[in-house]
Amino acid sequence: MRRIMPELSHQPDIPARLFDRRCCLPILAACCIAVVLAGGGCIRDGSTASPSSEGGMAADSTEAAAEKAKRPVVFIIQVRIATIEVPVGTVSGSEELWSYLDESRMGIARTAGLGRNGLRVGVGKQGSWADVAGILTRLTGRSLQSNTATMFDGTPTSLVVRQDMPEQTIFLTNNDRTLSGSDFPPGNNVMTLTCTINADNPSEVMVTGLPQIVSRDQHAEIVRENNRPVWRMVATTYSFNSAMFRVMIPSEDFIVIGPGSESRRPHSVGNHFLIHQKKGVDFETVLILFPEVVATR
Repeated sequence: MRRIMPELSHQPDIPARLFDRRCCLPILAACCIAVVLAGGGCIRDGSTASPSSEGGMAADSTEAAAEKAKRPVVFIIQVRIATIEVPVGTVSGSEELWSYLDESRMGIARTAGLGRNGLRVGVGKQGSWADVAGILTRLTGRSLQSNTATMFDGTPTSLVVRQDMPEQTIFLTNNDRTLSGSDFPPGNNVMTLTCTINADNPSEVMVTGLPQIVSRDQHAEIVRENNRPVWRMVATTYSFNSAMFRVMIPSEDFIVIGPGSESRRPHSVGNHFLIHQKKGVDFETVLILFPEVVATR
């Protein structure tokens, strides 16, 4: 306005008020148009930004799903473990219970070797569990309680069956029918379980059980960690290989591990692992395993 007004001030026939209106209106109109255009630009940016952002989210989601799909499938074994305690002879002498279980799945020689060492192992089908559970409930007078443990393919896991045991003397019946006995230091009596998935049929699991004693006292030993030797305090483990069992079962079938008739021998494996006293009364322990293969990424 300051630049235009001096140039037109020599025209006295044009009123100043009229000049103000004529000059301001075009400028005001131009400003309004600019504002509208600017506003329209913001709306377009917003409208175009929104789909691009949604597309970005969808792309991210698709990429995440694709990345997840690229991850390798890992099979793990979830084992539900039930433990029951009953007076001696309740389970070891109950043929009604063992009639529902297949003890020959491990082979006749292995089954006989387990029996000589005071152990009894049988496999039950998933469909027969209701009958077996009914028998166990009737024998114990209470419902079964269980815990679930996650195991990785081929990795041993130890289940403590008798804790803080004093020095023990155990005689083992070997596969050639000879006897071997030894004194073992104080420690924990454990049942070490190893579950291996069948590579040809992932719905089947090979379950291996091995009675072991883990000593309470530890000793220094050189072990390798991260490809370098280090000193570690480790316990001594004693294995009873003649009392080991191995059986291949379909996923969700179950295994019953209990004492046999030879468990009444004071120095048998079955007696030291599955028989204990409560206030002078002998009780026997029965383990029930339910392995199930689960696929995860």
